[in-house]
Amino acid sequence: MSNEVEQGQVVDVAIVGGGVSGLYSAWRLKQRQRNARIVVYECSDYRTGGRLMSAIPPGMPHVPAELGGMRFLNTQPIVQALADHLHVAYRDFPVSESNNIAYLRGSRLRRSELTDPAKLPYRLSPAERGKSIGELMDTAMETIVPGITADGLTPEQRRALAQRTTFLGRPLTAWGFWNALARVMTFEAYQFVADGSGYDTTVSNWNAADAIPWFLADFGKTAVYKNPLQGMQVFPDRLRELFEVELEGDVRLGHTVRRIARSGRHLVLEFKPSDPPIEPVIAKRVILAMPRRSLELIDLEPALGNEMSRVRTLIESVSPQPLFKFFACYRTPWWREEPLGVRQGQTTTDIPIRQVYYFGTEGEQPGGEPGNTNSLMMASYDDGRNIRYWIGFLREMEAASRFATSTTDAGDEQWQRNQPPETMVEEVQRLIAEVHGLPLEQVPKPYAAAYHDWGIDPFGGGYNLWKIHAESPRVIDAIIQPVAEIPLFVCGEAYSNAQGWVEGALETAELMLKRGFQLDAPEWLPQQGAAGQLDMTTESATLRF
Repeated sequence: MSNEVEQGQVVDVAIVGGGVSGLYSAWRLKQRQRNARIVVYECSDYRTGGRLMSAIPPGMPHVPAELGGMRFLNTQPIVQALADHLHVAYRDFPVSESNNIAYLRGSRLRRSELTDPAKLPYRLSPAERGKSIGELMDTAMETIVPGITADGLTPEQRRALAQRTTFLGRPLTAWGFWNALARVMTFEAYQFVADGSGYDTTVSNWNAADAIPWFLADFGKTAVYKNPLQGMQVFPDRLRELFEVELEGDVRLGHTVRRIARSGRHLVLEFKPSDPPIEPVIAKRVILAMPRRSLELIDLEPALGNEMSRVRTLIESVSPQPLFKFFACYRTPWWREEPLGVRQGQTTTDIPIRQVYYFGTEGEQPGGEPGNTNSLMMASYDDGRNIRYWIGFLREMEAASRFATSTTDAGDEQWQRNQPPETMVEEVQRLIAEVHGLPLEQVPKPYAAAYHDWGIDPFGGGYNLWKIHAESPRVIDAIIQPVAEIPLFVCGEAYSNAQGWVEGALETAELMLKRGFQLDAPEWLPQQGAAGQLDMTTESATLRF
C-alpha cells in the first residue's frame, strides 16, 4: 500500500494529524471496512500522540512524566469507556491534599488553612471570608446562572441553561468569564481563586456561557481524576498499534501537509518540501484531526474556495491557550521529610512556577524496582501569564548549555528531546526552594530534567477555549464538515464541549464519524452516557468511500 500511495494513487481516507482524535478515527474506520485505504499523516518525524506526551525519565521507567495531558475524569463517558475497552490500567490521580503547600503573596500556608481568614493574605469581603476556592466559585456561578449548581443536572442540561441565560441584560455568550465574575465577587476573591487554584486561563476572559458548565464539570464535587499507569500516551499508542498492526493501517511520520486543493470530487494533499520529496496524495475524503493553530498552518483556500472566509470564522471561534511544563528527577523524595511532610498531589503558588505536583517514586510503583527511591516532581505547570517568564530562558537556548544528566540512563527519546538549558534548571530550583521555605542549598540538585512549551507550532497552545460571542453549539455542528459538498472533515479537542481533555477529542471524532461516515457508536460505548452529548444513535448504514 505504501508504494502505491507514494506514486499518487487514491486513498479512501487521509487523516491529517496523529494525535488521539486522528488515530481513534483511523481505528474506528478501519474496523468498519478492513479493505479501505486509510492513511494517517503526522508531521512529527519520530512520534504520534499529539499533545499526549508521556516521557520516561532516566532511572524511573514506571513513573512517566506527563509533558502533555496528564489525566481524565471519571465523569467523562467516552474516554472512561475507551480505557476499559483497551484494558488500560489506571489509578486515582491525587490533587488537593490538605497538607500540601499554598505559597501566596509571600505567605506559606497548608491547603487546609486556605479557609482561615486570619491566615489568608487576601482582603475578602465579609460574605467571602471562610469560603474555599470551590465555594467562592460555586456562589459566583450560581449568581450569574441561577440553578446551574443544582445537584442532579447533567452536563448537557448545564450547557443548555448557560446558553440561554441573560446576565445583567446581555446574553451570557456576550460576557467574558472574568468580566462576569468581577460583577459578583471582589477582585481580591478573584485573585485568590486564580492564585490558589494554580490556573490563569480557566478563569480568564473566555466565553462565560461555555466556561461555567466547563468549570463545574472539571472541578465538580463528584469529579475524580484518573491517570493510566503507563501515562496518557497509552491511549494514542494503543490506538496506533490496533490500527497499524492488527488492522494493517498506514501511519506516515514526517509528513507535514501544507496545502489541500480540489481535483474533481477528490482532494489533493500537498506536503512540505523534504528530502526525498513527498509526492502529492489524492484522497476521497480528508479528516483534519488537529487544533486551531495546526489548521491555520495548512492552506485550505484551494479546497474551500469562496467558502474559506466563512470557514476561517469557524476556525477562529476558539483561542489557543499557553501551556508549559517542567519536570525534575531527584534521588529521594525530599519533600516528604520534616518539616515539609508533603507526600503527593498539588502545591500552588503565585510565583512563576505556579503549580508543583509530586508525581511518584520508582520503587513504589507496580513493577518498580524495590528500594529505588528515584522520584519525579513536576516542578512547574504554567498555563498563562507566567509562561513569559520562562521564555527568557528559552530564548537563550542556543547560547546556554544543556542541563547535564548525571546518569548512564538518558531516558526515552521524548525525554531526551526536551532537555532544558542549565539556566532554566537553576531558576526552577531557586523558586522550588522559595515555595517550600528551604534554603537553596538544602534542596537537592536534580539528576535529570525536561520541559515542554506547547505554545510553539504546530500546536500553538496546550488547549483551546471558546471566544466571547462564539456560539459553540452552532460551531461544533458546522465545523464537523465545514462545506457540505466537500469531503473535508474536522475533529479534535478545540471545537468540543470538553476543551482541554481527551474526552473532547473523542467526542468530536465520534460526532464526525457519525455525520460524515454513517458509523454507529461502538458497542462498548454506553449509549446513555454518550447520547446526550453526541446524539450518536443512528440507523445502520453502509460505509461508502
